[in-house]
Amino acid sequence: SDLTPEGVYVRTPYPGAAAWAARSAGPVVLHWPAPGYDGPADVVVCSADDLPRDILAAPFEAARAALGPRLTWVVVTYGADGARAHDGRNELFAAPPPARALDSTGAGDVFAAGLLDALRAGAAMEAALAHASAWGAATVELASSAPVDAPAGLYRPYPTGD
Repeated sequence: SDLTPEGVYVRTPYPGAAAWAARSAGPVVLHWPAPGYDGPADVVVCSADDLPRDILAAPFEAARAALGPRLTWVVVTYGADGARAHDGRNELFAAPPPARALDSTGAGDVFAAGLLDALRAGAAMEAALAHASAWGAATVELASSAPVDAPAGLYRPYPTGD
């Protein structure tokens, strides 16, 4: 196929995930931990609830050891307490906008999609975190487990400047 994705989000190491990631012309965002995934990753997203305490103490170092030198950021989400991005030297923080949580199911995946959307558009990590946090907060306000019934325009793409 001639398809070259502009970015890839790998939620689980499904068959072909590594091949899609390798073909990506843009960022590869990986939900972690992902046992069995042997493809590239630029950014890892994980929930603090999914990580052992020793990994949570140094998430970038642990992910880079597992995934290799291409990895540039690890983003750890803390639900309503925000998200932190680590690059081995710096830590960035983004607080989510206020939200009335009705159903948090799927919010982490929507957060990751918002992060990929912003990074693909060329955003720096600080802006990408804010964009992803807004998407995640919008999702928890929906009374469903997935944003299929979201109002039109709720998930605005990150501006590319075009």
